[in-house]
Amino acid sequence: MIKNQSYIAHVRKTDKEQQSVATHLQEVAEIAKTLAAKINVPEAGELIGLLHDFGKYSVTFQNYIQSGT
Repeated sequence: MIKNQSYIAHVRKTDKEQQSVATHLQEVAEIAKTLAAKINVPEAGELIGLLHDFGKYSVTFQNYIQSGT
């Protein structure tokens, strides 16, 4: 288990800035909600956005992303 650190979703190549999984999922959820509203299902879009990368909370992915940074 990973202790005392945030879960990382992405690391920007240009400046090595890290984006947390929580921030990534929230930002994608907002975009997906806006797009899904065009077909009258904003809540479905938001939920899909929140869940689309949920696996990045796994120890396996966190070990992978840490090894690359």
